[in-house]
Amino acid sequence: MMRFTLRRKILLVLVTLMVIFGATVAFSIQLSVTFSLRRELEKRGISIAKHLAQQSINSVLARDRLALRIAAANQKKIEEDIIYIYFEGISPGEILGHSFGDTFPSALLNGRRLPPDKNHGIRRILTESGTVYDIVAPIAHGGLGEVHLGLSALSVENSASEIAREILMITLLVTGAGILLAIPLSAAIAGPIRRLTDIAEAVAEGGLDQQIPPGGQDEIGQLSRSFSRMLQELRKSRENLLAGNRDLAAEVQKRQLAENQLATQLNFLSTLMDELPSPVFFKDTAGRFLGCNRAFEHFLGRSREEIIGRTTFDLVPEEEAQMHAKQDSGVFASLKGCSYEGRQTNRDGAVRNVLFQKATFNDERGGLAGLVGILIDITAEREIAALRREFVSTAAHEFQTPLAAILGFAELLSDSANLTEELRCDYLAIVQERAEFLSRQVDKLLNVSRLENGGTLPLTLGPCPMDALILQSLRSHQQTVQTHRFEWSLPSPCPPVTADRDRITQVLDNLLGNAVKYTPKGGTIRVVAAFAARALEVCIEDEGPGLAPEHLERIFEKFYRVTNHDAAPSGTGLGLYLCRSIIEAHGGTIFAESIPGRGTRLCFSLPLTADSSPLS
Repeated sequence: MMRFTLRRKILLVLVTLMVIFGATVAFSIQLSVTFSLRRELEKRGISIAKHLAQQSINSVLARDRLALRIAAANQKKIEEDIIYIYFEGISPGEILGHSFGDTFPSALLNGRRLPPDKNHGIRRILTESGTVYDIVAPIAHGGLGEVHLGLSALSVENSASEIAREILMITLLVTGAGILLAIPLSAAIAGPIRRLTDIAEAVAEGGLDQQIPPGGQDEIGQLSRSFSRMLQELRKSRENLLAGNRDLAAEVQKRQLAENQLATQLNFLSTLMDELPSPVFFKDTAGRFLGCNRAFEHFLGRSREEIIGRTTFDLVPEEEAQMHAKQDSGVFASLKGCSYEGRQTNRDGAVRNVLFQKATFNDERGGLAGLVGILIDITAEREIAALRREFVSTAAHEFQTPLAAILGFAELLSDSANLTEELRCDYLAIVQERAEFLSRQVDKLLNVSRLENGGTLPLTLGPCPMDALILQSLRSHQQTVQTHRFEWSLPSPCPPVTADRDRITQVLDNLLGNAVKYTPKGGTIRVVAAFAARALEVCIEDEGPGLAPEHLERIFEKFYRVTNHDAAPSGTGLGLYLCRSIIEAHGGTIFAESIPGRGTRLCFSLPLTADSSPLS
């Protein structure tokens, strides 16, 4: 591809201007000459047509068609550029004479006549031989008809073409002379600029040591001097820039080190916050969440993408959101942290008791940026506190009843003079039975205290015949409970298990006692023992009201009591907790099954002794 240098552009512009100027002049002269020649042709034609119209008046009046033909033929012979002459009568289409010979071309008849106020007319006709001017002159002011004279425009066109060729030749000569003059002119203009361009390219590639030759007093010389000054300034700027770059490199290195340290700290803080077990979040001053840790996501039951950018009103019920918004406003107003307790509802609708701790944080300019909050789930603590309060109340009631009986019968026994020996023995038996009940309750509390302090239940392990223990516990309850039926199914023979006889008896008595409590009068309590995977499994079934799933999961918890049905039996809520602790201390398992309205089934399993098997 040809490269258009400045010199070529100057030449191209000059040549183009000369060509355009020459073409414009040639075209203007051609138009002017053509117009003048055409005007002269029209004037001559009008003159000839008027002369023929004047000379033909008598012939037209006499209807002498021969004379009109002769006049037309003679005039055509005189003027070489006359194509035709014809005389048209007063009636449209009536030809009185013409120069066409035997046949008149009907295409010349257009049916239009000159207006009365016109003394001539001109019509331009395009024919195969060229342009023809049809000139019309009225005969006797139009009263006798019209004369039509056809003049060829060929002479005008030929003359115009000849003039155009001459002008074109002159233009080409002038253009050539202009090109010859433009070449040194363009070289004089483009040469210094080309040298400046080469220097500029070298400077652009880093060669600031270029020397610029001095120029003249014209604009290019001024440009050379300005460019020289610019180079000097560039050299100074480069030196300053290099010095600044060295300082900047040192600063960048320091900043990079600081950023790396900051990134490490941020990564540490981010990891630390994400690994914190407590839910943590932070908001801006408009209440929109800016971030949180994984524990907060899990606590709300929402992903981080669902939390960030939203407000508390988008995530929790209106009442809770209003409470948090009020606390946040107080924190922003006082710029002090706060701690308050409230409820928190997660996505699934579960409500937790939470301790909220909030404090403000600032941006890099020291302005208030938002607040950070930590959530502490105290649901379990509150439930345990409630269970403790209920336990204290229940235990006081449980202790008060036997103590009242002991005190009452002791008072009666103090007046032994009025008592028979039989009554005295009965009263002493009641006092002894109530005292033993209190002893068992105290023993439960001591065992719970031992477990809470990290201790274990003391066990005296040895071979224990489970069938004998089960039958002994059943007989004891049959003697004291006359309102229920007891059924049992035991394997025979029943190999012994490795257990503490007293602790397992305590478990059996507690499970049978619970079954008696919850089974209505006349109901049946069933005890079934069977072998399962080197263990003996014992199940006690009642016909009570059963347990809902939410209670079934918690009945082995400490202090937990089911009180959601009418006339709930008394108790401290420690029995099943101790049963689980005893069975697990033996290496066994305990579980519960229940269908609401159809009773509950409590089962535990104990490992068989090493030398026993179900078939032995």
